[in-house]
Amino acid sequence: MKHLLWMSMLALMVLGCNTKSSSSEKGTETDEARELKTEVYEYNEDTRHYEASVSIEFPVGGDEELGDSVFAFIARNIKEQQAYEGGLDKYRNNGEELVEFFGKKISNDLKEGWMNYTDGDESTDDVLNEDIKFSLLEDNDNYLTYLYDYDCYYGDDDYMNKVGVTFLKDDCNRVTNEFLFKDPSSQKLLDLVVETLIENYCRGENAFLEESELENIEELPAAPFYITKEGVAFIYRMYEVHWSLLEGVIPWNKVKKLLTDEAQALRQQ
Repeated sequence: MKHLLWMSMLALMVLGCNTKSSSSEKGTETDEARELKTEVYEYNEDTRHYEASVSIEFPVGGDEELGDSVFAFIARNIKEQQAYEGGLDKYRNNGEELVEFFGKKISNDLKEGWMNYTDGDESTDDVLNEDIKFSLLEDNDNYLTYLYDYDCYYGDDDYMNKVGVTFLKDDCNRVTNEFLFKDPSSQKLLDLVVETLIENYCRGENAFLEESELENIEELPAAPFYITKEGVAFIYRMYEVHWSLLEGVIPWNKVKKLLTDEAQALRQQ
């Protein structure tokens, strides 16, 4: 089942584009920031036995190179998650057809999955689901951040996946940890990550974890960090450090001393 493919997803550290490191040469500056025009295309099918949903904020105009980077990110993730081996280049300028194609595919998968899980027993109340969403999280003169959300239930446990990516406007390359942090493997950075997780998941009304479950984390997330208005964001995929997907945002004022000069320059005042 697709929700058991999380192991393969850990290999996707570079998703569909070049990366930007602190040692890379900066791209040619332009007088005006690159702009990207997007449109949201959706597919929904809601039946008695399954619910299928695909929503993609798709690049439809503006800077072509930036649009290519975003499309590569979308194509790489959806192909891996769907175990699809065909090419998707023909959909570069047709997001509506891309959404329709994968919407019908997951609907058929869910129908087959429901039959396998219930043996076609119409009296059961089991409802399977699969939801895919790509959205533009932030777009300013310096960078653009996209977020991929995935959730499915095929009759056993839920499976979730999430990937955030930030593209620099100067060269359309993906931000890497080496670009962001003076020392991308520092203990101080790990301490901030753990502190953020404890605040998110062990305190407050929505807490569901004990601090002891998180305080012994020894590795930074396998996926690169990405940028939001609030700060530097991270995601641990399911079973990477816990059975649940865990994520957080380290506020700018807490992480600024660990950032490179290039990374600090991206912050919007």
